[in-house]
Amino acid sequence: YAAHKGKKNIYLNFAMSVTKGCDCEPLPMRACIEDIGIFASVDPVAVDQACLDAAEKAGRKFKGGEQLAYAEKIGLGSRKYELIEI
Repeated sequence: YAAHKGKKNIYLNFAMSVTKGCDCEPLPMRACIEDIGIFASVDPVAVDQACLDAAEKAGRKFKGGEQLAYAEKIGLGSRKYELIEI
């Protein structure tokens, strides 16, 4: 929140070789979804929601909806987005 509030940021999500766990875990992991794209937005909530939706469309459901709902509630961004594919 502090890194976003009042700032002009661009958020990039590289959804490539997505694993079930966090890539910060010290365990070897296999991808459960291959490359589903690179997502960009000035809204951190919208870009994460777009990634969650794309993952679900690719056949995997991840947790995180509750955190995005809370982020939207506190004014960090919106879960609504327009996906433009290039």
